[in-house]
Amino acid sequence: GVEGWQYYLRNGALNFGPALALSLPSLLVAALQRRWQQVVHLVPLYIWASIMQLQPHKEERFLYLIYPLICLAASVTLDAVL
Repeated sequence: GVEGWQYYLRNGALNFGPALALSLPSLLVAALQRRWQQVVHLVPLYIWASIMQLQPHKEERFLYLIYPLICLAASVTLDAVL
């Protein structure tokens, strides 16, 4: 159905927990460390999430495609922190 802008963040927090929080700054982290190949792999996550966020009709199934990218993004940030 039609949901607010926070719908995907709320569902992401339920599905991924702390991994979602780790995935959010991953593009910035990879760029600051000059890991350009990681940046190239992370850009589709942010493009897809941005496009889906702008759609008024939101369903979780629209994000199934980027679930592996969310895990990758969280691991990039975790690698930089550790």
